[in-house]
Amino acid sequence: MSWFDSCDFGAGWFAGVSQMVVAHPLDTVKVRLQTLPHLNFVSVLVNTAKVEGVRGFYRGFLFPSLTAGVLNSAFFGVYGNTLRMLETYRGASNHQKLCCDGGPAYPLWHLDCFTAGCIAGTACVTLSTPIELIKTKLQATAIFAKEANEPLKPVECVKLMYRHNGLKGLFKGFHIMVLRDVPSYGLKIVMYEHLQCMMRADRVHGEAPMFSEVVIASGVAGVASWAVIIPLDVVKSRIQADDIRNPKYSGIIDCFVKSYRADGLKVFGRGFWIITFRAFPVNVISFVGYEEFLKFCKWMSQK
Repeated sequence: MSWFDSCDFGAGWFAGVSQMVVAHPLDTVKVRLQTLPHLNFVSVLVNTAKVEGVRGFYRGFLFPSLTAGVLNSAFFGVYGNTLRMLETYRGASNHQKLCCDGGPAYPLWHLDCFTAGCIAGTACVTLSTPIELIKTKLQATAIFAKEANEPLKPVECVKLMYRHNGLKGLFKGFHIMVLRDVPSYGLKIVMYEHLQCMMRADRVHGEAPMFSEVVIASGVAGVASWAVIIPLDVVKSRIQADDIRNPKYSGIIDCFVKSYRADGLKVFGRGFWIITFRAFPVNVISFVGYEEFLKFCKWMSQK
């Protein structure tokens, strides 16, 4: 398999670990905004800091911190190798230009990027659903855990979900995560690759991007790919944060309908600003880490 390269997996692992410290506090605020409708941005910050202190913003951090490297490794590894496999199948040349002024490397370049991103997203969602479920559950219920009689620790959360719903209970929200993440990953990758070649149209296939190109392309692509899926993210958060013993929502459609009836159309935009604000630095850190690790791999291979 001449298209296979293990460096993509290593680069993804490095990128995942790098982004977690910045991403998680903002993600906690986002989840609480979406699942606790009586709180606004300021009250979430104040309540979290007052009741739990700084560590409250890192509620549910353990699981994703231990697995972020694995998940990103899966995404970037599958993406990079799938794209190379498609390029090999298409007969793409390393001397062809990518797109924009130089013309595409081959007519279906954008489609192949999107396809590879979606395939990688599917692999990532399959692994991340239990982790995302536990993280969301802990983030959403921590402030009112004593009153709601909800578990405070990851292990307690896993045991309770398994006791009530078996193994499938750990994959609650899988379908909404597929709807949210798979096309979003594809869109993000296409935008990331296309924005880079817009900034430097003479870059040829296989040439490493400049640091500034990675920062701008990854930040913009990250914000755009998140902005279009916020309604799905609200539903995802509510389904996964739902009461384990007495669930309020029976499924995706039911959650959409009940959320709309209770809070109106505006509910599907909750967390918009914190999500888009978070998306830029998180994606920059992730893609910069990924590209720099690939450069390191290339440098090591030439020694």
